Amino acid sequence: MSGPTDFQSDVLADLISKLMDGHVKYDFGEKTSQLTAPENIKGLDCSGFTDYVFFKITKPSPVDLPAGTKAQNTWFSERYPKVPYDDAAKKDGTLRIAFRYQTKKRAGHVWFTINGVTLECTTAAHNNGPCSLTWDRRRDEVDACYELGRLVPTRLDTAWIPVRKGVP
Repeated sequence: MSGPTDFQSDVLADLISKLMDGHVKYDFGEKTSQLTAPENIKGLDCSGFTDYVFFKITKPSPVDLPAGTKAQNTWFSERYPKVPYDDAAKKDGTLRIAFRYQTKKRAGHVWFTINGVTLECTTAAHNNGPCSLTWDRRRDEVDACYELGRLVPTRLDTAWIPVRKGVP
């Protein structure tokens, strides 16, 4: 298993602030170029959001993820250790990613967790776009969770994550 293990917390905080200001809407199937400025993005789906964010925070070389939750789950499963989703509750500055598999009754979904909250693009909990929910809001939906690595410098708080609409 081999993948980036350190993620830039300052870039993540700035990016999340820009994406969660209300101008980006959830749009199924919507992706964007990694070169698009956050303020110019109009819509993303969950995997487009994770791809864009992951590309921006990985160093030294940005990583472009495959499109779609199924392909992203395969990519992460080949590079990172699978962990129990309850690890998402830890306030340890570690970035994790979780997946809900697609079935006949539900769509696939992907989201990040950090310090007990999610970072995702969804319409859940009265949201429409990038937002943050408490980690346990997704507990009954998780099919896989992977530990990605630490934020650098480590951030143990969640004050830098804006609460936007919905139920946090």
